[in-house]
Amino acid sequence: MKKTLLKSTLLGATVCLIATNAMALPLGGTLQGALDARTLGGTSSVDVTTDMIADNTDSSWHITASGGSVATLLFEFASYANTTSFGIYDLNDQNNRLELFEGTDHGGSPLNGALTSLYQFGTSFSTDAGFDPAQTETFSSTSFGYYLDVSATGNTYFSDTLLNTDQYDHMFAYQGTGDQFSVFNNGYYAEWTSNEYILAWEDLYGGGDQDFTDFVVMVESVSPVPEPATMMLFGAGLLGLAGISKRRKSKK
Repeated sequence: MKKTLLKSTLLGATVCLIATNAMALPLGGTLQGALDARTLGGTSSVDVTTDMIADNTDSSWHITASGGSVATLLFEFASYANTTSFGIYDLNDQNNRLELFEGTDHGGSPLNGALTSLYQFGTSFSTDAGFDPAQTETFSSTSFGYYLDVSATGNTYFSDTLLNTDQYDHMFAYQGTGDQFSVFNNGYYAEWTSNEYILAWEDLYGGGDQDFTDFVVMVESVSPVPEPATMMLFGAGLLGLAGISKRRKSKK
């Protein structure tokens, strides 16, 4: 009985850790339609309701290329767009931030402020946003999280759901699968590769309309960093199940 209970507990913990968010899903079809419209052939291989990476693996990120990372603002279907900013934050101090896009930036063209380059020098990060002055911040580590500051409502949301005051997951991350994708929706296509992620944000407290089209950005040459606690628990669950199985076999 104890072994059965332990096995059930470990299985439950493991499933909870690797499952995506059952409560939060993009509703209304607008996000899917926007990705489809930018995909050659008119249908994206990414299903926005099922293909987001798990919430416990999209909290922290790191740059994977020596040349830095580029963020491209795709679109904002939101009434707060003109006062919303986006950037990265220090994992150990969410108030230590580096802005990548401000409210006056819009998708559609680099001339609208839709491109920002992010460079890393150890634990220091700096931006090159074209017409905007370069900004630099020093973090406590080489990894970081993403944030969305909706100043019109006084709310800031983070890639780490636990930091959100409403405990709602406001960001879904979608990894490229090789589709031919038009970033600026202008008929020019390039491969949406596996080292590129689209981050789709919901800007309303508690999830609001849950359309996740309020701020949608592509970030490249980055990779999510699994949380150590998550991986330890997941590993412990697998080891525990393996141990139970081994003991059962030895008794036969």
